[in-house]
Parts: sequence; C-alpha cells; structure tokens
Amino acid sequence: RDFGVSSKWLGVYSSLLNASFGICQFFVSYGWGYLSDIHGRRIILITGIIGTLAALILFGFSTSFIWAMIARCLTGFFNGNLGVVKAYLADITDSSNRGYAFSIIGVAFGAGIIL
Repeated sequence: RDFGVSSKWLGVYSSLLNASFGICQFFVSYGWGYLSDIHGRRIILITGIIGTLAALILFGFSTSFIWAMIARCLTGFFNGNLGVVKAYLADITDSSNRGYAFSIIGVAFGAGIIL
C-alpha cells in the first residue's frame, strides 16, 4: 500500500516482488560458479555479501514499486552464490567432516527462517 497499489492488486504485486528474487537468483547461479572458478571463491562470496547488503538497504529505502523490484532483483543477483558456498565447503573439508559441514547449511537456513 505504501507504493500506491490498490488492495485489490496487492497480492499480485507482492508475489511479483517475491518471485523476482528467486528468478534472478536462478539465472545467475551458474555465472557465480564460473566466476568463482576463475577469481577464487572467497572474493566472490565477499562480493555477494556486500552486494546483498547494498541491495537490501536500497530495498528498505525504496519509494516506488519499480525501485523495490530493482532492489529485489539485485538481491537475487548477489545472493545466487549458494553453489559457491557448497564448493568452498568441499574445498576446505575432507571426507571425515564434509557431511557435518554440509548439514550446517541446512541448520543455518532453518535458524534464519525462525529468526
């Protein structure tokens, strides 16, 4: 309602905002993996975190639906690096602790949803 959307179309517009994140994340995930193979996993992860922070701040200060959509797309763009996280975990663990390390990802997602 803050963007001037009528209550009749509020569900459609909020669904578009939510879907734009996932669509952008889907389209760039292979690109992030490719870039991490070239430039290194750590710099790509740091870039993703800083970009996600900037996009979330932009989303918080959005005054129109277009800017909110751009911010959500940017958040999805910078947050498409879950494959890079898994590759990094595979690089820094061995067969004795790899299962535990990958289970931490699921636990972190669950804790993030609860919080």
